[in-house]
Amino acid sequence: MRVLDNLLTSVIDLWKNNPEIEFVHLCSIRRDVRESHVNMWDAPKDAYRKAFWGDMQLEKLSKIQDKMDLNDLNIFEALNAERPVEDLFDFDVLSNISGLDPKAMLEDIKEIIEEKRILVPVFFLNFMKLNLTNHMFVIRIFQNIPSYRKTQIVD
Repeated sequence: MRVLDNLLTSVIDLWKNNPEIEFVHLCSIRRDVRESHVNMWDAPKDAYRKAFWGDMQLEKLSKIQDKMDLNDLNIFEALNAERPVEDLFDFDVLSNISGLDPKAMLEDIKEIIEEKRILVPVFFLNFMKLNLTNHMFVIRIFQNIPSYRKTQIVD
């Protein structure tokens, strides 16, 4: 019952009084790729922290707004590329700032990001600053359709 209460208060209540939303239909199928285009902690093991952009998606994004050109977006994509924790941060600089041991910080942060999957380092696009709106499309699927087919339809 608690899960249902959380769904009603944390998800549906946030949308039901929004005049921009016509209706909400909940589906049991959820994709691993988020708005950030980076797979999060619950993605399958081989897909965790991988960045996904569709064919020509960055090119189109560079044309429909005037804040970032294609070079900027390619840099943004490179920042979100999956790489070892050693390459993400300069642990000597972090050590100077914090006074902690850089090797211990590397081991601890590596454990938190790569093993425990508690944190995911992600750079987000601020769509509002780009004068863009994200749209979410919901597809109604009947219960008698198998899950693998629902996934294909959603994709």
